[in-house]
Amino acid sequence: MRNAIIMAASVAILLNPVSVAAQYARPETRPAPRPEPEPVRPLRDRAAPGGSSAPAGGVWAGATIRCESRNNGRRECSADTRGGVRLVRQLSDAACREHRTWGTTGNAIWVDNGCRGEFQTRYGGGGHGGHVVVENSSSGPSTAAIIGGVAVAGGLIALLAKPSKGSKPAPAPPPAQPGQPQPVAPPPAPALPAAPAGPAKISASLGGVTPDARPALGMCLNDAARQIGATGGSEIKLDRLDDVAPGNGGFRFRMMLVGIYPDKPRVIPTFCRATPTKVVELTFG
Repeated sequence: MRNAIIMAASVAILLNPVSVAAQYARPETRPAPRPEPEPVRPLRDRAAPGGSSAPAGGVWAGATIRCESRNNGRRECSADTRGGVRLVRQLSDAACREHRTWGTTGNAIWVDNGCRGEFQTRYGGGGHGGHVVVENSSSGPSTAAIIGGVAVAGGLIALLAKPSKGSKPAPAPPPAQPGQPQPVAPPPAPALPAAPAGPAKISASLGGVTPDARPALGMCLNDAARQIGATGGSEIKLDRLDDVAPGNGGFRFRMMLVGIYPDKPRVIPTFCRATPTKVVELTFG
């Protein structure tokens, strides 16, 4: 009987060898597929939260442009944008986000929705930390100097360069006689000092200012003292305070300052918007 069973099993194997081999064969294993590498994207400079419009690398040697959105409106400021533009300093409480509230066109930087900031171009004149080009909403672009690390408003520079009332221009040299060389006029004196001092001394009586407005007014006076000190002034005096108005968590001030300079005092009309912790806007003239 046993021999008959063995013989029957052998005959079954001979008749169907594939099914028996499949029963005892090990399952085939294949290696897992390798993931496809992600494409390499160019890095971007991030000198400020708003980002940059150019790939990383290279030297940023262009001008620094101050472009400001007023009343949440769109504004365009002329700039050489060929090599890219980056946001180096945000001046507004509103966020400056590239492609959302600021960006570039072929020859300009645009800002919108309250973004105010200082932008640097990769190429173009005025760079190397030497000057800030300020876009003035009323009279077009003007240039403000960086003196001793202090950004001086263009309005103050214009006031200092303006001749005082009653001053007479220098007389013209007499005409040269035949056979004599033409006299050469001496070069004009520089309008700004080469080696600025620290902030100017502040002389102000705040007795008529409400206590809640005094911290903001102090911020305005301190910033004005830095700029007037950087341009050679030794003291500023609060001559009068024409208007004080609250708004947007701070105050707006219209006042008349007197800057004490080595040659003579200068009367400086001033407008300032500030909170107790920072100056939002400071203009002269």
